[in-house]
Amino acid sequence: MIKFTKLAVILCFAATALTAKAQVIYNSRAAFDLAHPINYVIDFNGYTPGPFQYASVTAPTPYGDVLFVSPQGNVEFLGNGNIPFLGAGNLALYAFNGQPFTDSLTITLSANSFSFGTDVISPSTTVPEPYQFTIFSGSTVLAIVDSPSVSSAYTFIGYDSLTSPITSIKVQIANAVGSFEPTLDNFTVVPEPSTWLASGFALAAMVFVGRRRARIRG
Repeated sequence: MIKFTKLAVILCFAATALTAKAQVIYNSRAAFDLAHPINYVIDFNGYTPGPFQYASVTAPTPYGDVLFVSPQGNVEFLGNGNIPFLGAGNLALYAFNGQPFTDSLTITLSANSFSFGTDVISPSTTVPEPYQFTIFSGSTVLAIVDSPSVSSAYTFIGYDSLTSPITSIKVQIANAVGSFEPTLDNFTVVPEPSTWLASGFALAAMVFVGRRRARIRG
């Protein structure tokens, strides 16, 4: 019982720590995954690759749907014929006909989302295009976050809002040279804090009950 109580205290402390900060920006998927051990990755691998285009894409997740829309055009999915470092069968989302310094991809998250992460790829093979993410809660801008990118590998960007839910994200290439179509892969969503804390308490209860039964048998 003492061990379970200690774990409960730790979880409560974690909940307090979450609400004490305003935001966290991640430049490493390993750090993001460590902070969010419960998450879901949208890998885009089940879609039809280009030249087929989607007017918009709604990706289901255990925590609610995520909508991807390209305001200037449609959404395509590119494989290693266009992005050589991608593995066989691996697809990335490509916001067709994006424009420089213009929000060219809008991502709408499910209700009560406080975190997201994604791998980004430069759409240009000659220029490491800089990305800009504008993060909204309703009509309020929570943050504008910049991320570098290269065409030969993933660059990761992740964000936690610990005050207001994230409702949408607008993505642009903040550069006037090269290609301007935001290109993402492995878009990652996280359950709302109360959900993963509840999961933590449930796991702690299961561990406690299992240990108690083991002691009774012994």
